[in-house]
Amino acid sequence: MTASTRIRFRSGASSGVVEPPRRRADLDGLRALAITLVVAYHVWVGRVSGGVDVFLFLSAFLLTASFLRRMQTQDGLGVGSYWLRRFSRLLPPVAVTLLGVLVVAAAVYPPERWRAIWDQAVGSVFYVQNRVLADAAVDYYARTDQTSPLQHFWSLSVQGQVFLLWPLLILLAAGISRRTRLDAVQATAGVFGAVFVGSFVVSVIATAADQQSAYFSTPARLWEFALGSLVAVGLSAVRVRPTPRAAGVLVWSGIIGIVSCGLVLDVEGAFPGWAALWPTVSAALVVVGGQAHASLLPVRLLSARPLRGLASVSYAFYLVHWPILITWTVLSGRDQPGILAGTLIVAASLAVAWALTRWVDAPLARLVKEGGRPLQATAIVASILLVVTPVVIWRQAAVSSTVELGPDHPGSSAVLTGAVTGPFDAPPRPSEAEVVWPWFQPGDDCTESTAGRDETCAHLAGAGEDSLRVVVVGNSHSQQWGGMLEPLALERGWELTVVAAGGCPLGLDDDGTRPSGECAEWRERAFDKITALRPDLVVTVGSTNVAGSDAEYVSPGLERAIERLHARTEADVWVVRDNPRFDFDMWECGHGGAGDSCEVPLSGQQAPENPLAPLDRWDRVHAVDLTPLVCPDGLCRPFVGNIAVYFDDNHLTTDYTRSMSWAVSDLAPA
Repeated sequence: MTASTRIRFRSGASSGVVEPPRRRADLDGLRALAITLVVAYHVWVGRVSGGVDVFLFLSAFLLTASFLRRMQTQDGLGVGSYWLRRFSRLLPPVAVTLLGVLVVAAAVYPPERWRAIWDQAVGSVFYVQNRVLADAAVDYYARTDQTSPLQHFWSLSVQGQVFLLWPLLILLAAGISRRTRLDAVQATAGVFGAVFVGSFVVSVIATAADQQSAYFSTPARLWEFALGSLVAVGLSAVRVRPTPRAAGVLVWSGIIGIVSCGLVLDVEGAFPGWAALWPTVSAALVVVGGQAHASLLPVRLLSARPLRGLASVSYAFYLVHWPILITWTVLSGRDQPGILAGTLIVAASLAVAWALTRWVDAPLARLVKEGGRPLQATAIVASILLVVTPVVIWRQAAVSSTVELGPDHPGSSAVLTGAVTGPFDAPPRPSEAEVVWPWFQPGDDCTESTAGRDETCAHLAGAGEDSLRVVVVGNSHSQQWGGMLEPLALERGWELTVVAAGGCPLGLDDDGTRPSGECAEWRERAFDKITALRPDLVVTVGSTNVAGSDAEYVSPGLERAIERLHARTEADVWVVRDNPRFDFDMWECGHGGAGDSCEVPLSGQQAPENPLAPLDRWDRVHAVDLTPLVCPDGLCRPFVGNIAVYFDDNHLTTDYTRSMSWAVSDLAPA
């Protein structure tokens, strides 16, 4: 069955005839109320209001009501035409907004933010931005302290996916209606009822298991749309309307619920799950209560001219307010605006939204409506190209100019010359670096070992059967030293394998950094893998620094882990001291131009004595302390020899660890 298939629904005496469309000004006011809450909470409160959930509910309500009318007044649904009309309206303002963000990002954003903006711009124009953000939310190594100017596109992406899916569900309901005794309304109610129940169960379970990922998940959000569809179906089928007094109670209760949601609930930390019933049910109360009583005071308030005027630019207002706010934070260096700055941000957002509506949305809407399908398809393709083309060109230009390590960018080898703080050429722009973290190419023999989202098993083949076999094992601080060993492996023909899990040191006792049992299960798989590899050298980080202090402790159960390694292999073991960690983002500080204020004395960031030094007494165990290269001259800096040392507050960049290969070349086996 194709999208353009014309299907007539069964109708019968039991089916309610959908009334002709009546413009409900109160729903325009509801949209205006929702966008007001979204913007106000973003700008002045620094929280999420729940207003977006009202948008999700309302968009499905209006979409389903429209299709219900078509079912009983037209020969078919015209799904293909609907898709063309819908996306030719939605995409041009999106494309112009994204292009504006790209231009502003190139001009004023720190270069290390460019790569995320490129990825998210493309994700937004293809309506998959929620997946981009979900992947980042579950990425142990993702930089989480940089708020994206495109982060708000997640909800538009979910809506876009629903605009593709919902007509197909309507077609499914059509098929059910044709093949059963159910009429159109009953079949539609059954389909969306099933979606509501299934998605709500998924939402509750996913939110409890991993709220950050669930927040951006389409399956976990579908029930909010399905609730809007069920309300549309219910209003079309049930002829009984509430009395004016009951309707007034419903509308006032809904308005109070919507306004109070963000004040009472931690929307960003608890949604979608059970908690998202609050704003969506509140919106349903407004929709149901205002259906038949336009003269009620709360309905007239929602229908007021100022709210209807704001509703006319609400789409553009949502598009532009967040990039303007985040750009202000970049330029000002502040996290949250005050009353005056916030007012100016809102005023600027309204002005840009009006211009975007007046000069892009409105004229293009008329043009594509008059031009029919060919012009609608052209508008969609042109909008996509308007975003993808500059991203591809910009990305290629940045990658092609990547600075290679060498005399002008020596990294840690600057320690040898004593020129750590001397003048160098401008440091390589971080956006140009293809790798700031050692993502090795997985080998075929590693696939069975990678069982979790934060686990890594990567393999670099050796020069032959007699190649030195080296295994790097442990948490992310162990994994980063794989970047240091990779140049030596390539030069000497080693077989290099990295077996790591974020937050899981090799010690046989859990230290609370991961849920109980998670690390223990991974360690058993890791030891089995190491046994099978029969390595000549095992490298692991054996200590942990406490950020912002000189507290440092040996990984719990480390000695027992070494004993097990010696019992299973004949490998030498390098136990590497942890690098200093900080209570601020060293990368952000260094690339933000803060200069010497980013330098931190080593004495307050690490224990006076290496706690791993006593392990040197063991046969085939070597305590390796690379701190003098990480923090030369007793100072921890964002750059050493023009190479960024840290990519966040505690992990070293691969560029820098690679530059440290010379330091262990003599210690490494020949």
